[in-house]
Amino acid sequence: MPRLIDVMTNGPVDTAALSVRLTSAAPGATLDDHAVWLADLRRFAGAMHLAALGIVALIGGAGVMAVIFAVRSGLAIHRHVVELLHLMGATDRYVARQFESHVIGLTLRGGMTGLLLAAGTLGGIGHAAAGLHASLLPDLATSPWWAVAALAAVPLAACLLAALTARWTVLRTLESMP
Repeated sequence: MPRLIDVMTNGPVDTAALSVRLTSAAPGATLDDHAVWLADLRRFAGAMHLAALGIVALIGGAGVMAVIFAVRSGLAIHRHVVELLHLMGATDRYVARQFESHVIGLTLRGGMTGLLLAAGTLGGIGHAAAGLHASLLPDLATSPWWAVAALAAVPLAACLLAALTARWTVLRTLESMP
C-alpha cells in the first residue's frame, strides 16, 4: 500500500532538495508539488478570463449592430413622418432624441431582465456549491461589493451604448436625407 505524507511548513521549501532526500531515504517515493498544477490552474483561469472578455466584446458588438439595424429600419418605416417633422421645423437632434428614448426604454427593460436572470443563476450556483470545501464556483453572497456593483452596472452601460449608437445612427442617416 502506498503511503501519503502531507508536509506543511510556514516558509518556502526547496522541492528539488526534498525530492533528492526522499528518493535516497525511500526509493520509489515521489514528491507532488502542488505549485505546478496550481500554476497551470491559474494560467487556465487567466485564459478563461480573456475568453470571457472576448465574449462580452462580441455580445456588445452584436448589440450595437442590432441597434443600428433597428434604428435604420425605424427610420425607413417612418421616413415620411421624419420628413414632415423637418418641414415643420424639427431639428435632427429632436428626431434623434425620439429614437434614443425608445431604444433606452427597450434596452433598460432587456438589461434589467438579464440582470435578474443573472442574479438568479449566480444565486442558484451559490446554493448548489454550499457546503463544498473547495468550490471554484462564484458565490454572489460572498462576492466583493465592487463585483456586485459591476454586475448591476451592466444594464446602465448597455443603455448608454445603445443610446450613443442610436444617436450616431440617426444623425448619420439624417445627414444623407434631403
